[in-house]
Amino acid sequence: LHDLNAASLRIPGRWNLEVCDTSDGSVKPFGETWEGDTTRAVIDLPLSGHLLLRLKPGREARPQPAPRHWREVARLADPVSVTLSEPNVLLLDWAAWRADDGDWRAEDEILRIDNHARQACGLPERHGHIAQPWADPPKAHTHRVSVAFTIQCDTRIAAPKLALEEAGAARLKLDGHDLEARVEGWWVDRDIQTIALPDLQPGSHRLEITWPFGGGGGIEACYLLGDFAVRMAGRHASLEAPVRQLAFGDWCGQGLPFYGGNVTYHCGLTPPGESTGNWALSVPHYAAPLIAVDAQGQRLGTIMRSPHRLVMPGDLATDAKGQVKLDLTAFGSRINTFGALHNVDPHLKWWGPQSWRSAGQTWSDGYRLRPCGILVAPMIEIADKP
Repeated sequence: LHDLNAASLRIPGRWNLEVCDTSDGSVKPFGETWEGDTTRAVIDLPLSGHLLLRLKPGREARPQPAPRHWREVARLADPVSVTLSEPNVLLLDWAAWRADDGDWRAEDEILRIDNHARQACGLPERHGHIAQPWADPPKAHTHRVSVAFTIQCDTRIAAPKLALEEAGAARLKLDGHDLEARVEGWWVDRDIQTIALPDLQPGSHRLEITWPFGGGGGIEACYLLGDFAVRMAGRHASLEAPVRQLAFGDWCGQGLPFYGGNVTYHCGLTPPGESTGNWALSVPHYAAPLIAVDAQGQRLGTIMRSPHRLVMPGDLATDAKGQVKLDLTAFGSRINTFGALHNVDPHLKWWGPQSWRSAGQTWSDGYRLRPCGILVAPMIEIADKP
């Protein structure tokens, strides 16, 4: 065999082979040759590929189709317009704080604040090895803890929302004015409730949150949700005009550092004329669980494993300029929303409660973000004739 990835399968008896595609449920002839009373087939699997064959008593052997060899003829241009499946996110995990009516303390990270506040209130620190809230009997809260987040806006932010745990017990102030903490929904998890905030004008804003404290549980990060972009400089963030376009590359540096939803890239391409019905879209480098490909609202297929290629049908509609409109959706991950973003240990292989409480050389005040999105421009490929 010429291909190191290929293998020769020999099965006693004369069979016709069908391949059952477990990703879409289709069944197609596979092809085979007979050598005496033995059925032979060449299996060529990509990285992480799999093959499920069904054997039927054969009447005559059917030749296997010759393998197609693909070559790049073009790449998609960017930037392209995009649609987010949910509001963008600003992680709020760095705040000034105080216990009860004490003096305000310097800014710190939220889990560290939790332990500092416990020390100030004469309570034991909360480490990673604790009982889950549902397994810990409720206790009376004897103290209060307040945190103050600074939100920098370079543009007006319309109708933002605050997402936080224990929202019903929280008291809010924005720029020194009391706010009604009325829970109106939830975000990602039913225990993370949302509260509507007034529009934020350009400038710096101080958001104060006070919770009852000391009866179990603890304080956690909060999240500002809305239609905006987030520009980062170390641990410092500012809110800018909303994300409407992206270039192919890590979306963290393009206004979406903490975003965990899906992003749909609206792309236009000219199909290669010499290969109608014999061309493919390849997305070789992406950081997402899955890439879905749609045209005119119809799902053409998904890209999720090697060779990261989707063969295009030959009857795709084109516009007046001869272009095909494709929507490529990169499914999101919550790693940059809820992950241990201050842990910079490059060898960390096990994630547990202590991963969020690193120290020393494994700690960073800033955020260790994981790349997300379509990282390299997708390619248009054609199959050479065998």
